[in-house]
Amino acid sequence: MYRVAPTRTPERYAPDLVLRTSTPEWSAGSTATVTATLVNNGVGAARHVAVGLDAPNGWTVKPTTGTGFPRFTGGEQATVRFQVTAPAVLPAPITHASVTGTVTADTPAGVERTGSPQQVELSAPVQAPLRTFTDNTAVFGAQNGSFAIDGAGADLYYGVDQYSAIYRPGAEHDGSTTVVKLTAQAYTSDWAKAGIMVRDDITKPNSSPGYVILAEAPGKGYVLQWDSTGSGQLDSNSAPANQGSGKAAYPSWLKLVRSGSTYTGYYSTDGTSWTQVGSATLPGVAATQDVGLFTSSHSEGTRGEADFTGFSQT
Repeated sequence: MYRVAPTRTPERYAPDLVLRTSTPEWSAGSTATVTATLVNNGVGAARHVAVGLDAPNGWTVKPTTGTGFPRFTGGEQATVRFQVTAPAVLPAPITHASVTGTVTADTPAGVERTGSPQQVELSAPVQAPLRTFTDNTAVFGAQNGSFAIDGAGADLYYGVDQYSAIYRPGAEHDGSTTVVKLTAQAYTSDWAKAGIMVRDDITKPNSSPGYVILAEAPGKGYVLQWDSTGSGQLDSNSAPANQGSGKAAYPSWLKLVRSGSTYTGYYSTDGTSWTQVGSATLPGVAATQDVGLFTSSHSEGTRGEADFTGFSQT
């Protein structure tokens, strides 16, 4: 008769490490506190415990507390803090990166090393005369003529008007032509929308008239939607059969032309040849209006990023 010895869980001595940042969303050039919490859940003491923090090139990391412990016994807990400064110039208007806490310890089982990463989102600030607006949650970035909006929003249609925008106040007028290149868009829904927005006041969702958008939807193509009654809500569109014009592609160029109170939208996949999406005449249009870039994820509580460049008006 043979007996099988039970499998033993390897004994652990090195502390577990949990990393937290004071905020997961940083601005370019800003400084934040990163906290590393150590807990020894092992069976015995570890010696010569050292805590570090790894960050991408161009970041500055400075400990503000002690980082070493001669002896760390079972059940012991400690906190180490670091001051971390992000670079002033980012690879993109919104950049995703990670910082990683590390712990090294001498144990009866040898040298043990563990790590704990923390994801952070950095953004370059939007500068005047441009402004930002959101009625949900969003992060905005602008750098060297490129723009990014990482925002949520249930939709923009009828009684729902949730979006995030980077815009120029009072820049839209009779004869304006607005063009932008949409380089990327998160597929949070077939009807996620990103593109050009015009209305009398972008900061007044569900109420400001003169409202029209020219959008790309990753699962539906290109669409023009507008407020036909002056209620401040989008109620008409160029896709009544639930399918926009063309097939979504990235990059794509969007162009919105205003003539009096009539707006005509076009799209292009090469920046040269344009296809009309639709045209609409709006009531309640002010002589000058806000115009900007917008996104709505069409999934309430879920953010999705849209990236733009070449935002211009003639």
